[in-house]
Formats: sequence, C-alpha cells, structure tokens
Amino acid sequence: MILHSALAQRGWYPTRGLALRDWMAGIALGSRVTWPQITGVIMPHAGYAYSGKTAMQVMAQLVGRTYSRIIILGPSHFVRLKDQLVIPMGTGLETPLGVAQWDLAALAQLRMSPGVVQVPSVDEQEHSVQIEVPFFQAFFPGVPLVPLVVGELTPKGFDRMATLLDQICEPGTLLVVSSDFTHYGQNFRYIPFEDRVPDRIQSLDFEVIEALESGDFDAISTRFSEKQRTICGEVPIRLMMHVLSGHRGLCVDYELSGITTGDFTNCVAYSGMIFGGNHD
Repeated sequence: MILHSALAQRGWYPTRGLALRDWMAGIALGSRVTWPQITGVIMPHAGYAYSGKTAMQVMAQLVGRTYSRIIILGPSHFVRLKDQLVIPMGTGLETPLGVAQWDLAALAQLRMSPGVVQVPSVDEQEHSVQIEVPFFQAFFPGVPLVPLVVGELTPKGFDRMATLLDQICEPGTLLVVSSDFTHYGQNFRYIPFEDRVPDRIQSLDFEVIEALESGDFDAISTRFSEKQRTICGEVPIRLMMHVLSGHRGLCVDYELSGITTGDFTNCVAYSGMIFGGNHD
C-alpha cells in the first residue's frame, strides 16, 4: 500500500512536480561547509513559503554526500502519544515528485519492539515528517526513508526509544529531525514578552541553538528544562542528540515567519542545523 500525502492539496507546497522542482531550484543557497561528514540535521516543517528557504540551506550542505538510509523524526501535533514511536502504514509515500520508498528492513526491525505502533490517524494528519519527504526525493532519489513520529516520552521511554534509534543507525545513516523553534503569540498561548519581539524570540532560540552546537547532551537537556519553551520538536531533537552525543553542530540558517507575513503578533521561528562530529 502506498500512502498519499495531502500536504500539496492543503497548500503546504506546489501541487505539480515540475513546479515543486522549479521552486527548489529558485532558492539562493549559501556556502557549503567543508566537514568530512554530516550525520544529522534539523529542518523546519512549516509550509515551504515560510520555512522552505531554511530547509533548503540544510539541503545545500548535504548535496554531494552519500547516504544509505535517512531517518526522519518528527513530533506528533494532533494525536496524543505517550512512550510510543509511530511507524507508517504501507510501503511508501506519494508526493508530487512520485513515490518515496520506505526502508522496510528498518521498519520491520522496529515493529518488533514494545512501544512501536502504527496509527492511521497519524498518517492522515501529521505533517512534521511528510513535509520533509520531497526534499529527499529531489536530492537523494532512491535512498530509503525511515519516517518516525515521536510522542511524549517518560525518562524510561526516552531511554528505550534512544536505544531503538541507535540500533537502526547503521554506517551511512543520516538522522533528520523535523522541528520548528519558538512559537510566539496568542495562537500558541505563549507571550512571555511584548516588546522587541523578533530580537527576544531569537535570543530565546539561540540559548538552545548554542547548546546544540556544542554537542553536549547534558547542556542541551538543561537548556530545554530551565524555562518554558515552545520548540515543538524538543523530544526528537533530544533523541537525535543522545545518539549523536558529542557531535558538534552548526546553525546554517535562522528565520522568523513574521518577516514573511509582516506580523509578529503570532510568529514561528525556523532554524536549519547540521551535525557532524568534532570540528574544533
């Protein structure tokens, strides 16, 4: 069974494959780092009109590299999950760029583990993983994908899911976390300040970004726990950084939705990050 992504019809990105490829080709890309390897990335998951440029800055760092497996971790926005990891139904996902194939071997391995479930409503509603798929179809055609939606995790559940993730991270694996950063405004029930909003959102986010760049898992966990934050992918970010503990990171792009809309009353931040070992 092939799943069909409804995101194009919902306006998240162009409905035609050629238009989608043209949109990607039209994004001006920044300079590439010279790191010998990139083992993980963080990409935003809003509509491409808002966060697509940031996602493309991450892709610019990956092009030309070789991967045998790409694991995409995203949070669950609509279905409440506790100590569960959701794997998809079917064998792939149809987007305007064709059918992306799931890594059936990895999914079969995960399916045998407690807490790993299939939830049709997650396949139907959740955008966090599906929004990233066209990027990897375009730039890494044929590389099988492992799409995983992560619920809330207790400490015991976190340890179990981190172990499962580590087990499928064979050599040549790229870990992708789909996450936006601060969600500010009444729509998100988060208004910790009302003046200098863009600057203060950025300051909040860079507390976490700088910890992520350090690769220090304890420092990352401390940053997330020390104050209320609205980074929707906190759990998958911490899972990835547990697996990549000690891998240094770099923020390659940072944007605010308010720059696009001209309105910071309700604003979402987007960060593109790469991780790849110690680069002191």
